[in-house]
Amino acid sequence: MDRSEDLKQVRDLHLVRDEGDREVEAAAGLRAGNAVVLVSQLLSAVCLLQDDPAWMALLSLTLVWGGA
Repeated sequence: MDRSEDLKQVRDLHLVRDEGDREVEAAAGLRAGNAVVLVSQLLSAVCLLQDDPAWMALLSLTLVWGGA
């Protein structure tokens, strides 16, 4: 097997990260970040309704994660 065949096999097996892989990782990170923000907003609302002081920490998590 020569070098070009080796490179083709590596590409075909997806052993090297390409632009598509980077796009998928970026999209997954964005969805995960949105999920964290949503859950922390819901928990802060529940804590606020129950007069629990933990709502401040959850709200700050929402603001920090949303700002990043």
